[in-house]
Amino acid sequence: MRSKIAVGIVLLAATAYLLSQSATTTTLQNPPPGADALFAVRLGATDTAETKWDGSVEVINGELVKLTGYEMRIDDIVDPPNRFTVSTRKAFLFPKRPHDSDLYIDSPGPNILSPRLFVYVKGPESAEVQLNTAQGNYRFSLRDHYRSFNGGRVVVERLPTRP
Repeated sequence: MRSKIAVGIVLLAATAYLLSQSATTTTLQNPPPGADALFAVRLGATDTAETKWDGSVEVINGELVKLTGYEMRIDDIVDPPNRFTVSTRKAFLFPKRPHDSDLYIDSPGPNILSPRLFVYVKGPESAEVQLNTAQGNYRFSLRDHYRSFNGGRVVVERLPTRP
C-alpha cells in the first residue's frame, strides 16, 4: 500500500514539474468581434538565459480588443485588459535514448523557451501598438506584417484574422 502511495506522489510531482516547464495556457481562438488585426508577439526569441519580460500593451489611435498568451508556463500571467507577467525559461530536456541516436541530434543550447502574446487590435492601418516590457519599449503599426526589435529578441508577426 505504501509503495502505491509513493508512486502516486512521484507521478504527481513529475506532472507538476513538467507543467511548470512549458504549459500552453491558452490556444489561438477565433478572433473576437471587432478585431481588425492580430499580431503574434514572441518575447525573448534569442535569449540565452531566463529573462523577465513583464509589461503592458497600449494602442494609439485604435483599441486593444483582446490580449491572450500562448506557450506560457504556469507562472506566466496575462492580466486583462492589457498587462502581462512573463519570462523566458529553460526548456525541460528529455535524455536521448540509445535507439534515438539516428533520429535526433543534440541541440547546441542553451534551450530557452519564449512566451508569446496574441494582440487583437481594432483601428485603421495607421494605428500603432506600443509594447512596454522590462527589456525595452517597442512600437509597430497595423500596416506592419513583420518586425523584429532589440537584435531579434522581440519578433512581431501579423496573422490573418479571417480564413
